[in-house]
Amino acid sequence: MHGLHDLADLLFGFDYFISYAHADGRRYAAELSRRLEALGFSVFLDERVYVAGDDLHSATRRRIRMSKKLVVVVRDHALASEWVGKEVEVALARGRVPIAIDINDTLARAPADNPLRQALRDKIFIAETLDDPDGEPGDEVIMKLARSFEATRQQTLRVRALASASIVFATVALLALWQYREARTNAIEFYTLCVQTRSQVTAGIAKLQNLGRQSEFGRLVAGIAEKVAALPDPKSLECGEDPR
Repeated sequence: MHGLHDLADLLFGFDYFISYAHADGRRYAAELSRRLEALGFSVFLDERVYVAGDDLHSATRRRIRMSKKLVVVVRDHALASEWVGKEVEVALARGRVPIAIDINDTLARAPADNPLRQALRDKIFIAETLDDPDGEPGDEVIMKLARSFEATRQQTLRVRALASASIVFATVALLALWQYREARTNAIEFYTLCVQTRSQVTAGIAKLQNLGRQSEFGRLVAGIAEKVAALPDPKSLECGEDPR
């Protein structure tokens, strides 16, 4: 079952990707992940220790791109972390708005030229005050994260609803166009057949009548015309207006 869960996460992504500097400690990030998972969210917490000179792991890049929310735990080492900065860059490039959890005003007090502060400028942030910076996240932080996800979910649902409505309208329009073309094609076929039939029957009657005036054989043949004469007058066959 756990394998199926991992496979689903790999295929469909995560609700939250937690970005943090390992040097700041791992307890806060781990507890944040546990609390969110307890609410039913899928969370990716990268346990890989980056080494100087490494590039951001391709699998990590993919998981960030596939995650709906990037949560950045901002503490002292995170401000200087190349990897946290790269994770934020990947999220921004994907059009994701990172959510910064500012532990004890670390982000607010950071120098204005700090790369992480600049990257997170005007982005969503949640203030968290803790006696132990690597302690457990507060209930308010969990609540705000859950609400931010629900807001995104509602927006996504609205977009999907509009997209679905557009598809329905487009389908109806295409069906109506197809029916119009079919009806028009059928009308043209009916009109053409009607005109041809009326013309052929009229010409046939004229030929039979002419034969009856020319010879005995013609008169015999003309007898057939009497049966034809019992048919409706071709002129009474209404073909309507030419639809073309």
